[in-house]
Amino acid sequence: MSKRKAPAAGPATPRSTSLGLADTAIALLLGVVAVASRTRLQGNHVLFDEAHVGRFAAMYLNGTFIHDVHPPLGKLLVAAVQWVAGHNGTYMFGSGEEYPAWVDYQLMRGLVSVFGAMAVPVAFLTCRRVAGAQWETAVLAAVFVCFDNALCLMSSIMVLDGMVLLATALVLLCMSDLKSTRGLVLTGAALGVAVSIKWIGVFSIGLVGFVVLADLHRNASCLWRANRLWTWIAGRGLALAVLPLAIYVAVFRVHFALQTQQGLGEHLMPIRFQAQLRFNRYNRQPSCVAYGGIAKMFPDGRETPDMMLQSTRADSTLPGSPQAVGCGHVLTGADWWAFEHPAGAASNDTEVVFLGHGSVVRLKNDLSSKYLFANSSAVSGDEGAQLMVLPLSAAEPRTDSLEWVVEMPAPANAGGGAYHNRWRVEFQVDLRQGFGGDMSQLVAFPFVSSFVAQNAIMARTNNELVSDPDRYDALASAPWSWPFLVYPMRMSSRWQGIGAGDSTESILHYEVGNPLLWWASALLCCVVCPLRAARYCCMRRRDAHLTTGPTRNAGGYTWDLAPKTVLWLGWATHYLPFFLMGRVTYLHHYLPALYFALLLLAAECGDLLAGLGRWRRAAGLAGIAMLTMAVFWQLRQCTFGWKSPTRGELAKLRWLATWNIAGDKHDMDV
Repeated sequence: MSKRKAPAAGPATPRSTSLGLADTAIALLLGVVAVASRTRLQGNHVLFDEAHVGRFAAMYLNGTFIHDVHPPLGKLLVAAVQWVAGHNGTYMFGSGEEYPAWVDYQLMRGLVSVFGAMAVPVAFLTCRRVAGAQWETAVLAAVFVCFDNALCLMSSIMVLDGMVLLATALVLLCMSDLKSTRGLVLTGAALGVAVSIKWIGVFSIGLVGFVVLADLHRNASCLWRANRLWTWIAGRGLALAVLPLAIYVAVFRVHFALQTQQGLGEHLMPIRFQAQLRFNRYNRQPSCVAYGGIAKMFPDGRETPDMMLQSTRADSTLPGSPQAVGCGHVLTGADWWAFEHPAGAASNDTEVVFLGHGSVVRLKNDLSSKYLFANSSAVSGDEGAQLMVLPLSAAEPRTDSLEWVVEMPAPANAGGGAYHNRWRVEFQVDLRQGFGGDMSQLVAFPFVSSFVAQNAIMARTNNELVSDPDRYDALASAPWSWPFLVYPMRMSSRWQGIGAGDSTESILHYEVGNPLLWWASALLCCVVCPLRAARYCCMRRRDAHLTTGPTRNAGGYTWDLAPKTVLWLGWATHYLPFFLMGRVTYLHHYLPALYFALLLLAAECGDLLAGLGRWRRAAGLAGIAMLTMAVFWQLRQCTFGWKSPTRGELAKLRWLATWNIAGDKHDMDV
């Protein structure tokens, strides 16, 4: 009897990663565990950025304008949570205040925590679909995300970080099917949501861009021969650029629609926008200018109230000396001008006589009681006559040179551009007419202008958030310190009581990550992966044909970058840009990058134990998970809150000398 010959081996078939009933059940169980871990927060005081996010969300409920450095979507979601919890928008979430009894802050925190908690099952599903990992490795990744102390704490309070984490996780999950129309649309939608919560969502766009460019680099010749290149580019442009932008713009449309009256920060917006807000001074001013009224005037073409026509200090101390007139940055009494009748005209202060096109007026400075005139002798080149202010009693220039002609351009020409010799009234006071006007009916400011203006102001405000080099900031930390957990963060000013005595009656929270996870992932991302990349580049130089094969997943998408490479790129694109920023940075800015690092760490653990038998491998992964949970439990009081700890108890949890958990050298004992 001859031995049957084994059939010839064919091409390797990728392991199926389709999600079955067991995967769904595991994901649901992980979600329940994550929600349970993120709803154990103690303390009834406004904690950390709840003072900002909670207040801004409440202002959506009462219809008042807010300016923030972040886009509106996250605050709109918190506003919806507050509405569900029965909040009416009257409580303003004062920093460190105790929540009043009528504010259901526990329900608010619980609902917001769901966003961050959902990143845990998403991590499991991502490892199953994107990396094709076995379920044990995928569960380990979810355990890492669930039992990191910093991720848990920042997902348990009413802030935006849990929402950004979930949006970032969804981007990575949706990327598993980028070659299908559904995958493209879902990825673009996730990108739009991420950017609409915080601008760091742009980093996710960078990650998707890397993957798409790698795909294009490998398949451009095939697409060109098949006459599909431009269709391929157009499809990805619409899904990954136009769709996120459309979502971002739509969020701002809702943002402006819900804000109908003045609130916080509207003074930074253009004046024509302020005129649309109820109770704003630019909205309630009289709509028509009359003789006897006083007003502030702006150079034509300007939209912000930082430049006004005002008289400056006199060049001479002699009586009757003229003063120069310019654009003042500081609003003082020198920027108010009264509209008076021309010389010789009959006037009645009680009669309201409106100005019209061609009306002749004299402009008297309300502070100095001097009149505005143009000194033609001060002409220099093409600059024109210099504006001056002069007492009425002066002999020169002649009286008629003090008179000005009011010019009202036709509506068709009103927006035709600025004129250097034209000034317009932006705000006036006339007690005879009162403050019952509504300029929103007369002054239009389109949505596009509002959108552009607010985003420009957001960018400027972000750039102005710089730390004071002469002042110690117990909260801020530099990006280089984040992966190594050098400077954890105190979550409230109540930590100051630690330095004043042996104990405090406050419930304290300390934003510190799971050191086991942070240090292991830092070693992997900062050392191991770069060394591997350098080794690969050296091998490529010796062997030009060396390449890595594509990686397939259940969705049919072929990544020309290995899954671990994509995860490392996700970490790099969400972390390295912070080194280029000039604004102040905090530890929680690292959390989206940490998400990629934890998934990469789980994949690495799975590969390191792959040589063992199935049960030994499962036991090894279970041991890593239990060790992770043990470290999480040791630091649980920092995460969930610690009531009345002594300095000695806090000092026992100090893993590094740089941790200011029990006070540091900058604290002052009194």
